[in-house]
Amino acid sequence: MGTYKKVAYTGPVSADPRQSHPIRYLCRNLQEEENQALAAKLQDRVRLLRSLSIEIGAEVRYQNSLLGHLDDDLDRTDGVLHKAVTRVAHLARSPQYYYFVIIFLFSVACFATVWCVVRFR
Repeated sequence: MGTYKKVAYTGPVSADPRQSHPIRYLCRNLQEEENQALAAKLQDRVRLLRSLSIEIGAEVRYQNSLLGHLDDDLDRTDGVLHKAVTRVAHLARSPQYYYFVIIFLFSVACFATVWCVVRFR
C-alpha cells in the first residue's frame, strides 16, 4: 500500500470557483465556449431551414394556383369537346348529314396521315 502524507488545514475554501479549482473552471469555460459555438451554428442552420421552408411554401402556393387555373381550363375544354362530340353524333344519326360526317372523318384521316408522314419522316 501507498503512504499518505498528512496535510495541515489551510483555511476555508474560497467561494470563487477560479481560486479553488482552476482546472475545473478552465474545462467548464472551454465547454461553455464550445457549446456557444455549436449553438450559433445550430441557430444559423435553423434560420436557413426556416427561410427555405418559407420559400417552399410560396412555391407550393404558386404551383397550386397554376394547377387550379389548369383545372378550370380543362373543365372548359371538356365542355367544348363534349358539345362537339354530341353534335357529331347528332349529325351521324340524321340521314341528310350522313355525307358531311363521312367527309369530316375522311378529312381527319387525311390530316392524321399527313401529320404522321411529316412527323416521322
